[in-house]
Formats: sequence, structure tokens, C-alpha cells
Amino acid sequence: MKITGAVFSLLLVVALCSQYAEGCLGFYVTFTVLVLRNPVLLEMDLSKYGPTPAEIQAFKKIQECYQENSFKKRYWMHHS
Repeated sequence: MKITGAVFSLLLVVALCSQYAEGCLGFYVTFTVLVLRNPVLLEMDLSKYGPTPAEIQAFKKIQECYQENSFKKRYWMHHS
């Protein structure tokens, strides 16, 4: 009985870890698209999640912030 419980626990941990990793990949892909500052790519990436028009607009506003303040500009402001 203890072995069965241990095996079940191990399988549960493996299943949860794999779901966590799958979720992380989606986040990093979407974040990368945001940073790339391309609205067409953003809409293509978001389409797989079935967003509402308000959600798409919210992501586009975030992307506009990246367009206004590029990484290089922010880096040099803090390290000059």
C-alpha cells in the first residue's frame, strides 16, 4: 500500500510539473512578442487564447509602452 501511494505521489508531481512547464512556455512566447513591438505578431500570438477585444487592446497598450521606451534607451538611462 505504501509503494502504491509513493508511485501515485510521484506521478502526480510529474504531471503537475509538466503542466507548469507548458504554462511557462506560453508566457515566455507572449512576453517575447510584446518586447518585439510588432502588433501583427501580437495579435497572431494572442489569437490562440481567444481574447476579447478589450484584452487585445490592453496587450497593445503594454506593447506601446515597450515601443516608447526601448530596452536600449532604458539601459543607457540607468547606466550613464
